Amino acid sequence: MLKEGPGKELLEGVATLLRMDPMSYVAFGPYWWWIKRWLQEAYGEDSPVQGEADDPVARERLAAYWKGDWKKLWRAAIRHYQQKVAWGERYEPHSYMPPHEEAYVVNDPDMVPPSLPRMR
Repeated sequence: MLKEGPGKELLEGVATLLRMDPMSYVAFGPYWWWIKRWLQEAYGEDSPVQGEADDPVARERLAAYWKGDWKKLWRAAIRHYQQKVAWGERYEPHSYMPPHEEAYVVNDPDMVPPSLPRMR
């Protein structure tokens, strides 16, 4: 497990993005669960993301893959987001999980916009 993570300085751009466009969370793919946790830890009640939905298996696999180095995991998350946006897939929940590029679908019920029904 990771002992540290990015602080508010690094997370500020992601926080702003999610406040303006919450559904863009899906472009982080399996890294979303670390992004969500880091935002909640850094911002507390002021976090742009709330809720307890999580994928601990994805978080553990990514932490193990990046050998517990939060900086590498952070860079990979940003790279993943940028790649999805470049491919025109910002809102497509399908993704991949390193190291073998297994199919992964991110779905955080806490991030459904208020105008859409929640499915649990």
